[in-house]
Formats: sequence, structure tokens, C-alpha cells
Amino acid sequence: MFKNMNSLQYEKRTFFMWVDSFIPYLYAAGIILIGGWMIISAVLLGYNTYKVDPLSFFLLSEKPIMEENIDNIDGNTLKIDSEMQIHVNLANPDQETEWQSFLKSIIQSDLNRIIFRGISLLVIWMIIFLIIPVGFRRLRRIKLFRMEIEVENVEKAAIQTIEITGGKAKLMAYLSSNDAEATTLQFLNDETPVPSIDFREVLEHFLEEIKEGYQKEFDSHFIYEIHTTNFPKMFDELIKESKETEKVMIKNKINNDNLFKKNYLLMHYAYNNQELVTVLSSYTYEFDVLDKHLVELLHHNISKNVENIEYMVALTTPPEIASDST
Repeated sequence: MFKNMNSLQYEKRTFFMWVDSFIPYLYAAGIILIGGWMIISAVLLGYNTYKVDPLSFFLLSEKPIMEENIDNIDGNTLKIDSEMQIHVNLANPDQETEWQSFLKSIIQSDLNRIIFRGISLLVIWMIIFLIIPVGFRRLRRIKLFRMEIEVENVEKAAIQTIEITGGKAKLMAYLSSNDAEATTLQFLNDETPVPSIDFREVLEHFLEEIKEGYQKEFDSHFIYEIHTTNFPKMFDELIKESKETEKVMIKNKINNDNLFKKNYLLMHYAYNNQELVTVLSSYTYEFDVLDKHLVELLHHNISKNVENIEYMVALTTPPEIASDST
């Protein structure tokens, strides 16, 4: 009798998957950090300004405008002999123009320096995270100056979709073929008075085949669990809905890049008054409608093949053996 030895199921999450998953969080944390630095620096600058010169905080000045009369240190007015010809050049050749003075005030302003530095850091941070994801995407060429990025074209993506759809269709055809029925026959337990087949054992074998096919053909990974008792509480709603509708339920996470949560595919099925729940889960693979139909077809075809085989065995079993077993 053929026995299926299930290997330890483990869905590998590579280092680059973790990096790709954490990039959005790191990007948002950097922006929050830079923005927080700008706000805190501006608040501290305003506090120190108000503490030293309260009026300057409101763009005013405590210093009065200089009087036109210039007094000497002793308080006596400077007197100039009328006979002496003194030419005073009031216009200093090195004196700044109003425009230069305006630009200098902008550059030397502590508040403006905080703003400009924060904007510069934000721009650099954004440019870095526009370039980093390139290493984690299937890109062929990138031009930094013209920002020209050549990605996989739409035609290639469509071809890949067709190939995946065709591959799943082949799996469905295999499950409905005579080969699948012949495989089910190998699980016939002839050591008992009336040979029988364990439904769960057959289901585990085909799930393992489907899992290996997904890994090889589609580079998609998932693990499976079959529960006959003590159904997981976290799936109570899905189990109830699947039991009522006799359909497969799918629960995919909102953000598929989040490696801390899983996508789930679940089906409640009853065979010979025995209830079981099949759960497929994956950190990276997002289940679709074809997966739903594939799992439904798997359960129904196994049930049909097992019933046909057991019926055929019952017909070929001598009456005395059947009566002894009862």
C-alpha cells in the first residue's frame, strides 16, 4: 500500500523579502524623523528668541532708529571749523545694496536655515527611496538623469498570467483524470476485512502534489493543514460560512508585502459523517478564484473516486467475507 510521507512544511521568507517589506515603514519613519526635527528646532529657536528679545519674536526690534545728530562720548556736540574743508563720503563703496542685504538676512536667518536644511534632507531621503526599490524589482535599465526606467512590458505580464492560468487548469484536469483515480486506488487499505480508503490521507497526498507544483511552476509557496477536530477559533466565521455555502472561503491580507500576516484559503467538507477543515496559508502568495475552484474540485473528486473504488471493492468482495466483517 502506498503511503505518503509529508515533509516538514515551511514557507521560506528571504532576507530581501524582509527588506522589501520594511522599506515603506523605514521611508515613513525617516520622513517623520526629519519633520519632527524641523518642528522641535523651530520651537526651541522661537523659545530662545522670545526669551532673549520678546519683540524680535514678533519681527519687531527694541533698538530705536539712530538720530541724525551724532553726539560724542562726553555728550558735547562735535563742532567743525567752517574754515576747514572736510569732505565726508557718506556712501561707502563697500556698502551692501538693499537686495544683497535682503538675501543675507534670509541666508543668516536661523529659522530659514532650519527650513532649508529640512527640505534638503527630505529631498535626499525621497531620492534614496526612489532608487533603493530598483534593486528589489525586476527592472532592466534605469537612467538617473533622465529618470527613464524600463520595466517588464504589459505583453510579458499578460503572458505570465496566461501561463499561470494554464498551469492551474492543467492541475484541475489532472485531478479529474484517470491518473488521479489510479493514484487514489494506491491508498486502498487491503489489510482489513473490507478494504477501505482514508479520505484524509488521499487529501494530504494531493495537497502535497499541488504545493510542489506551485513551487516549481509558479514560484508560489503555501502550507496546508487539515483539521478533523478542534477547529481553530480564528477561523470560526470562515468555517461557518464555508459550511453553509459548501464553498471555499478566501481571506487575503490588505497589504501583501506585510510578512507578519498571512493569506488564507479555507474549506469545510464532510465525508462519511466526518467533518474536516482544510486550510491553506501563505505569507507571500495571494489566493485567487482559480485556487478556490481547484481546492473545491480536489475535495469533490477525491470523494467521488473513493466512493467509486469502495463500491467496486464491495462488488468484488465475496459475500461471506462481507458478512463476517459486519
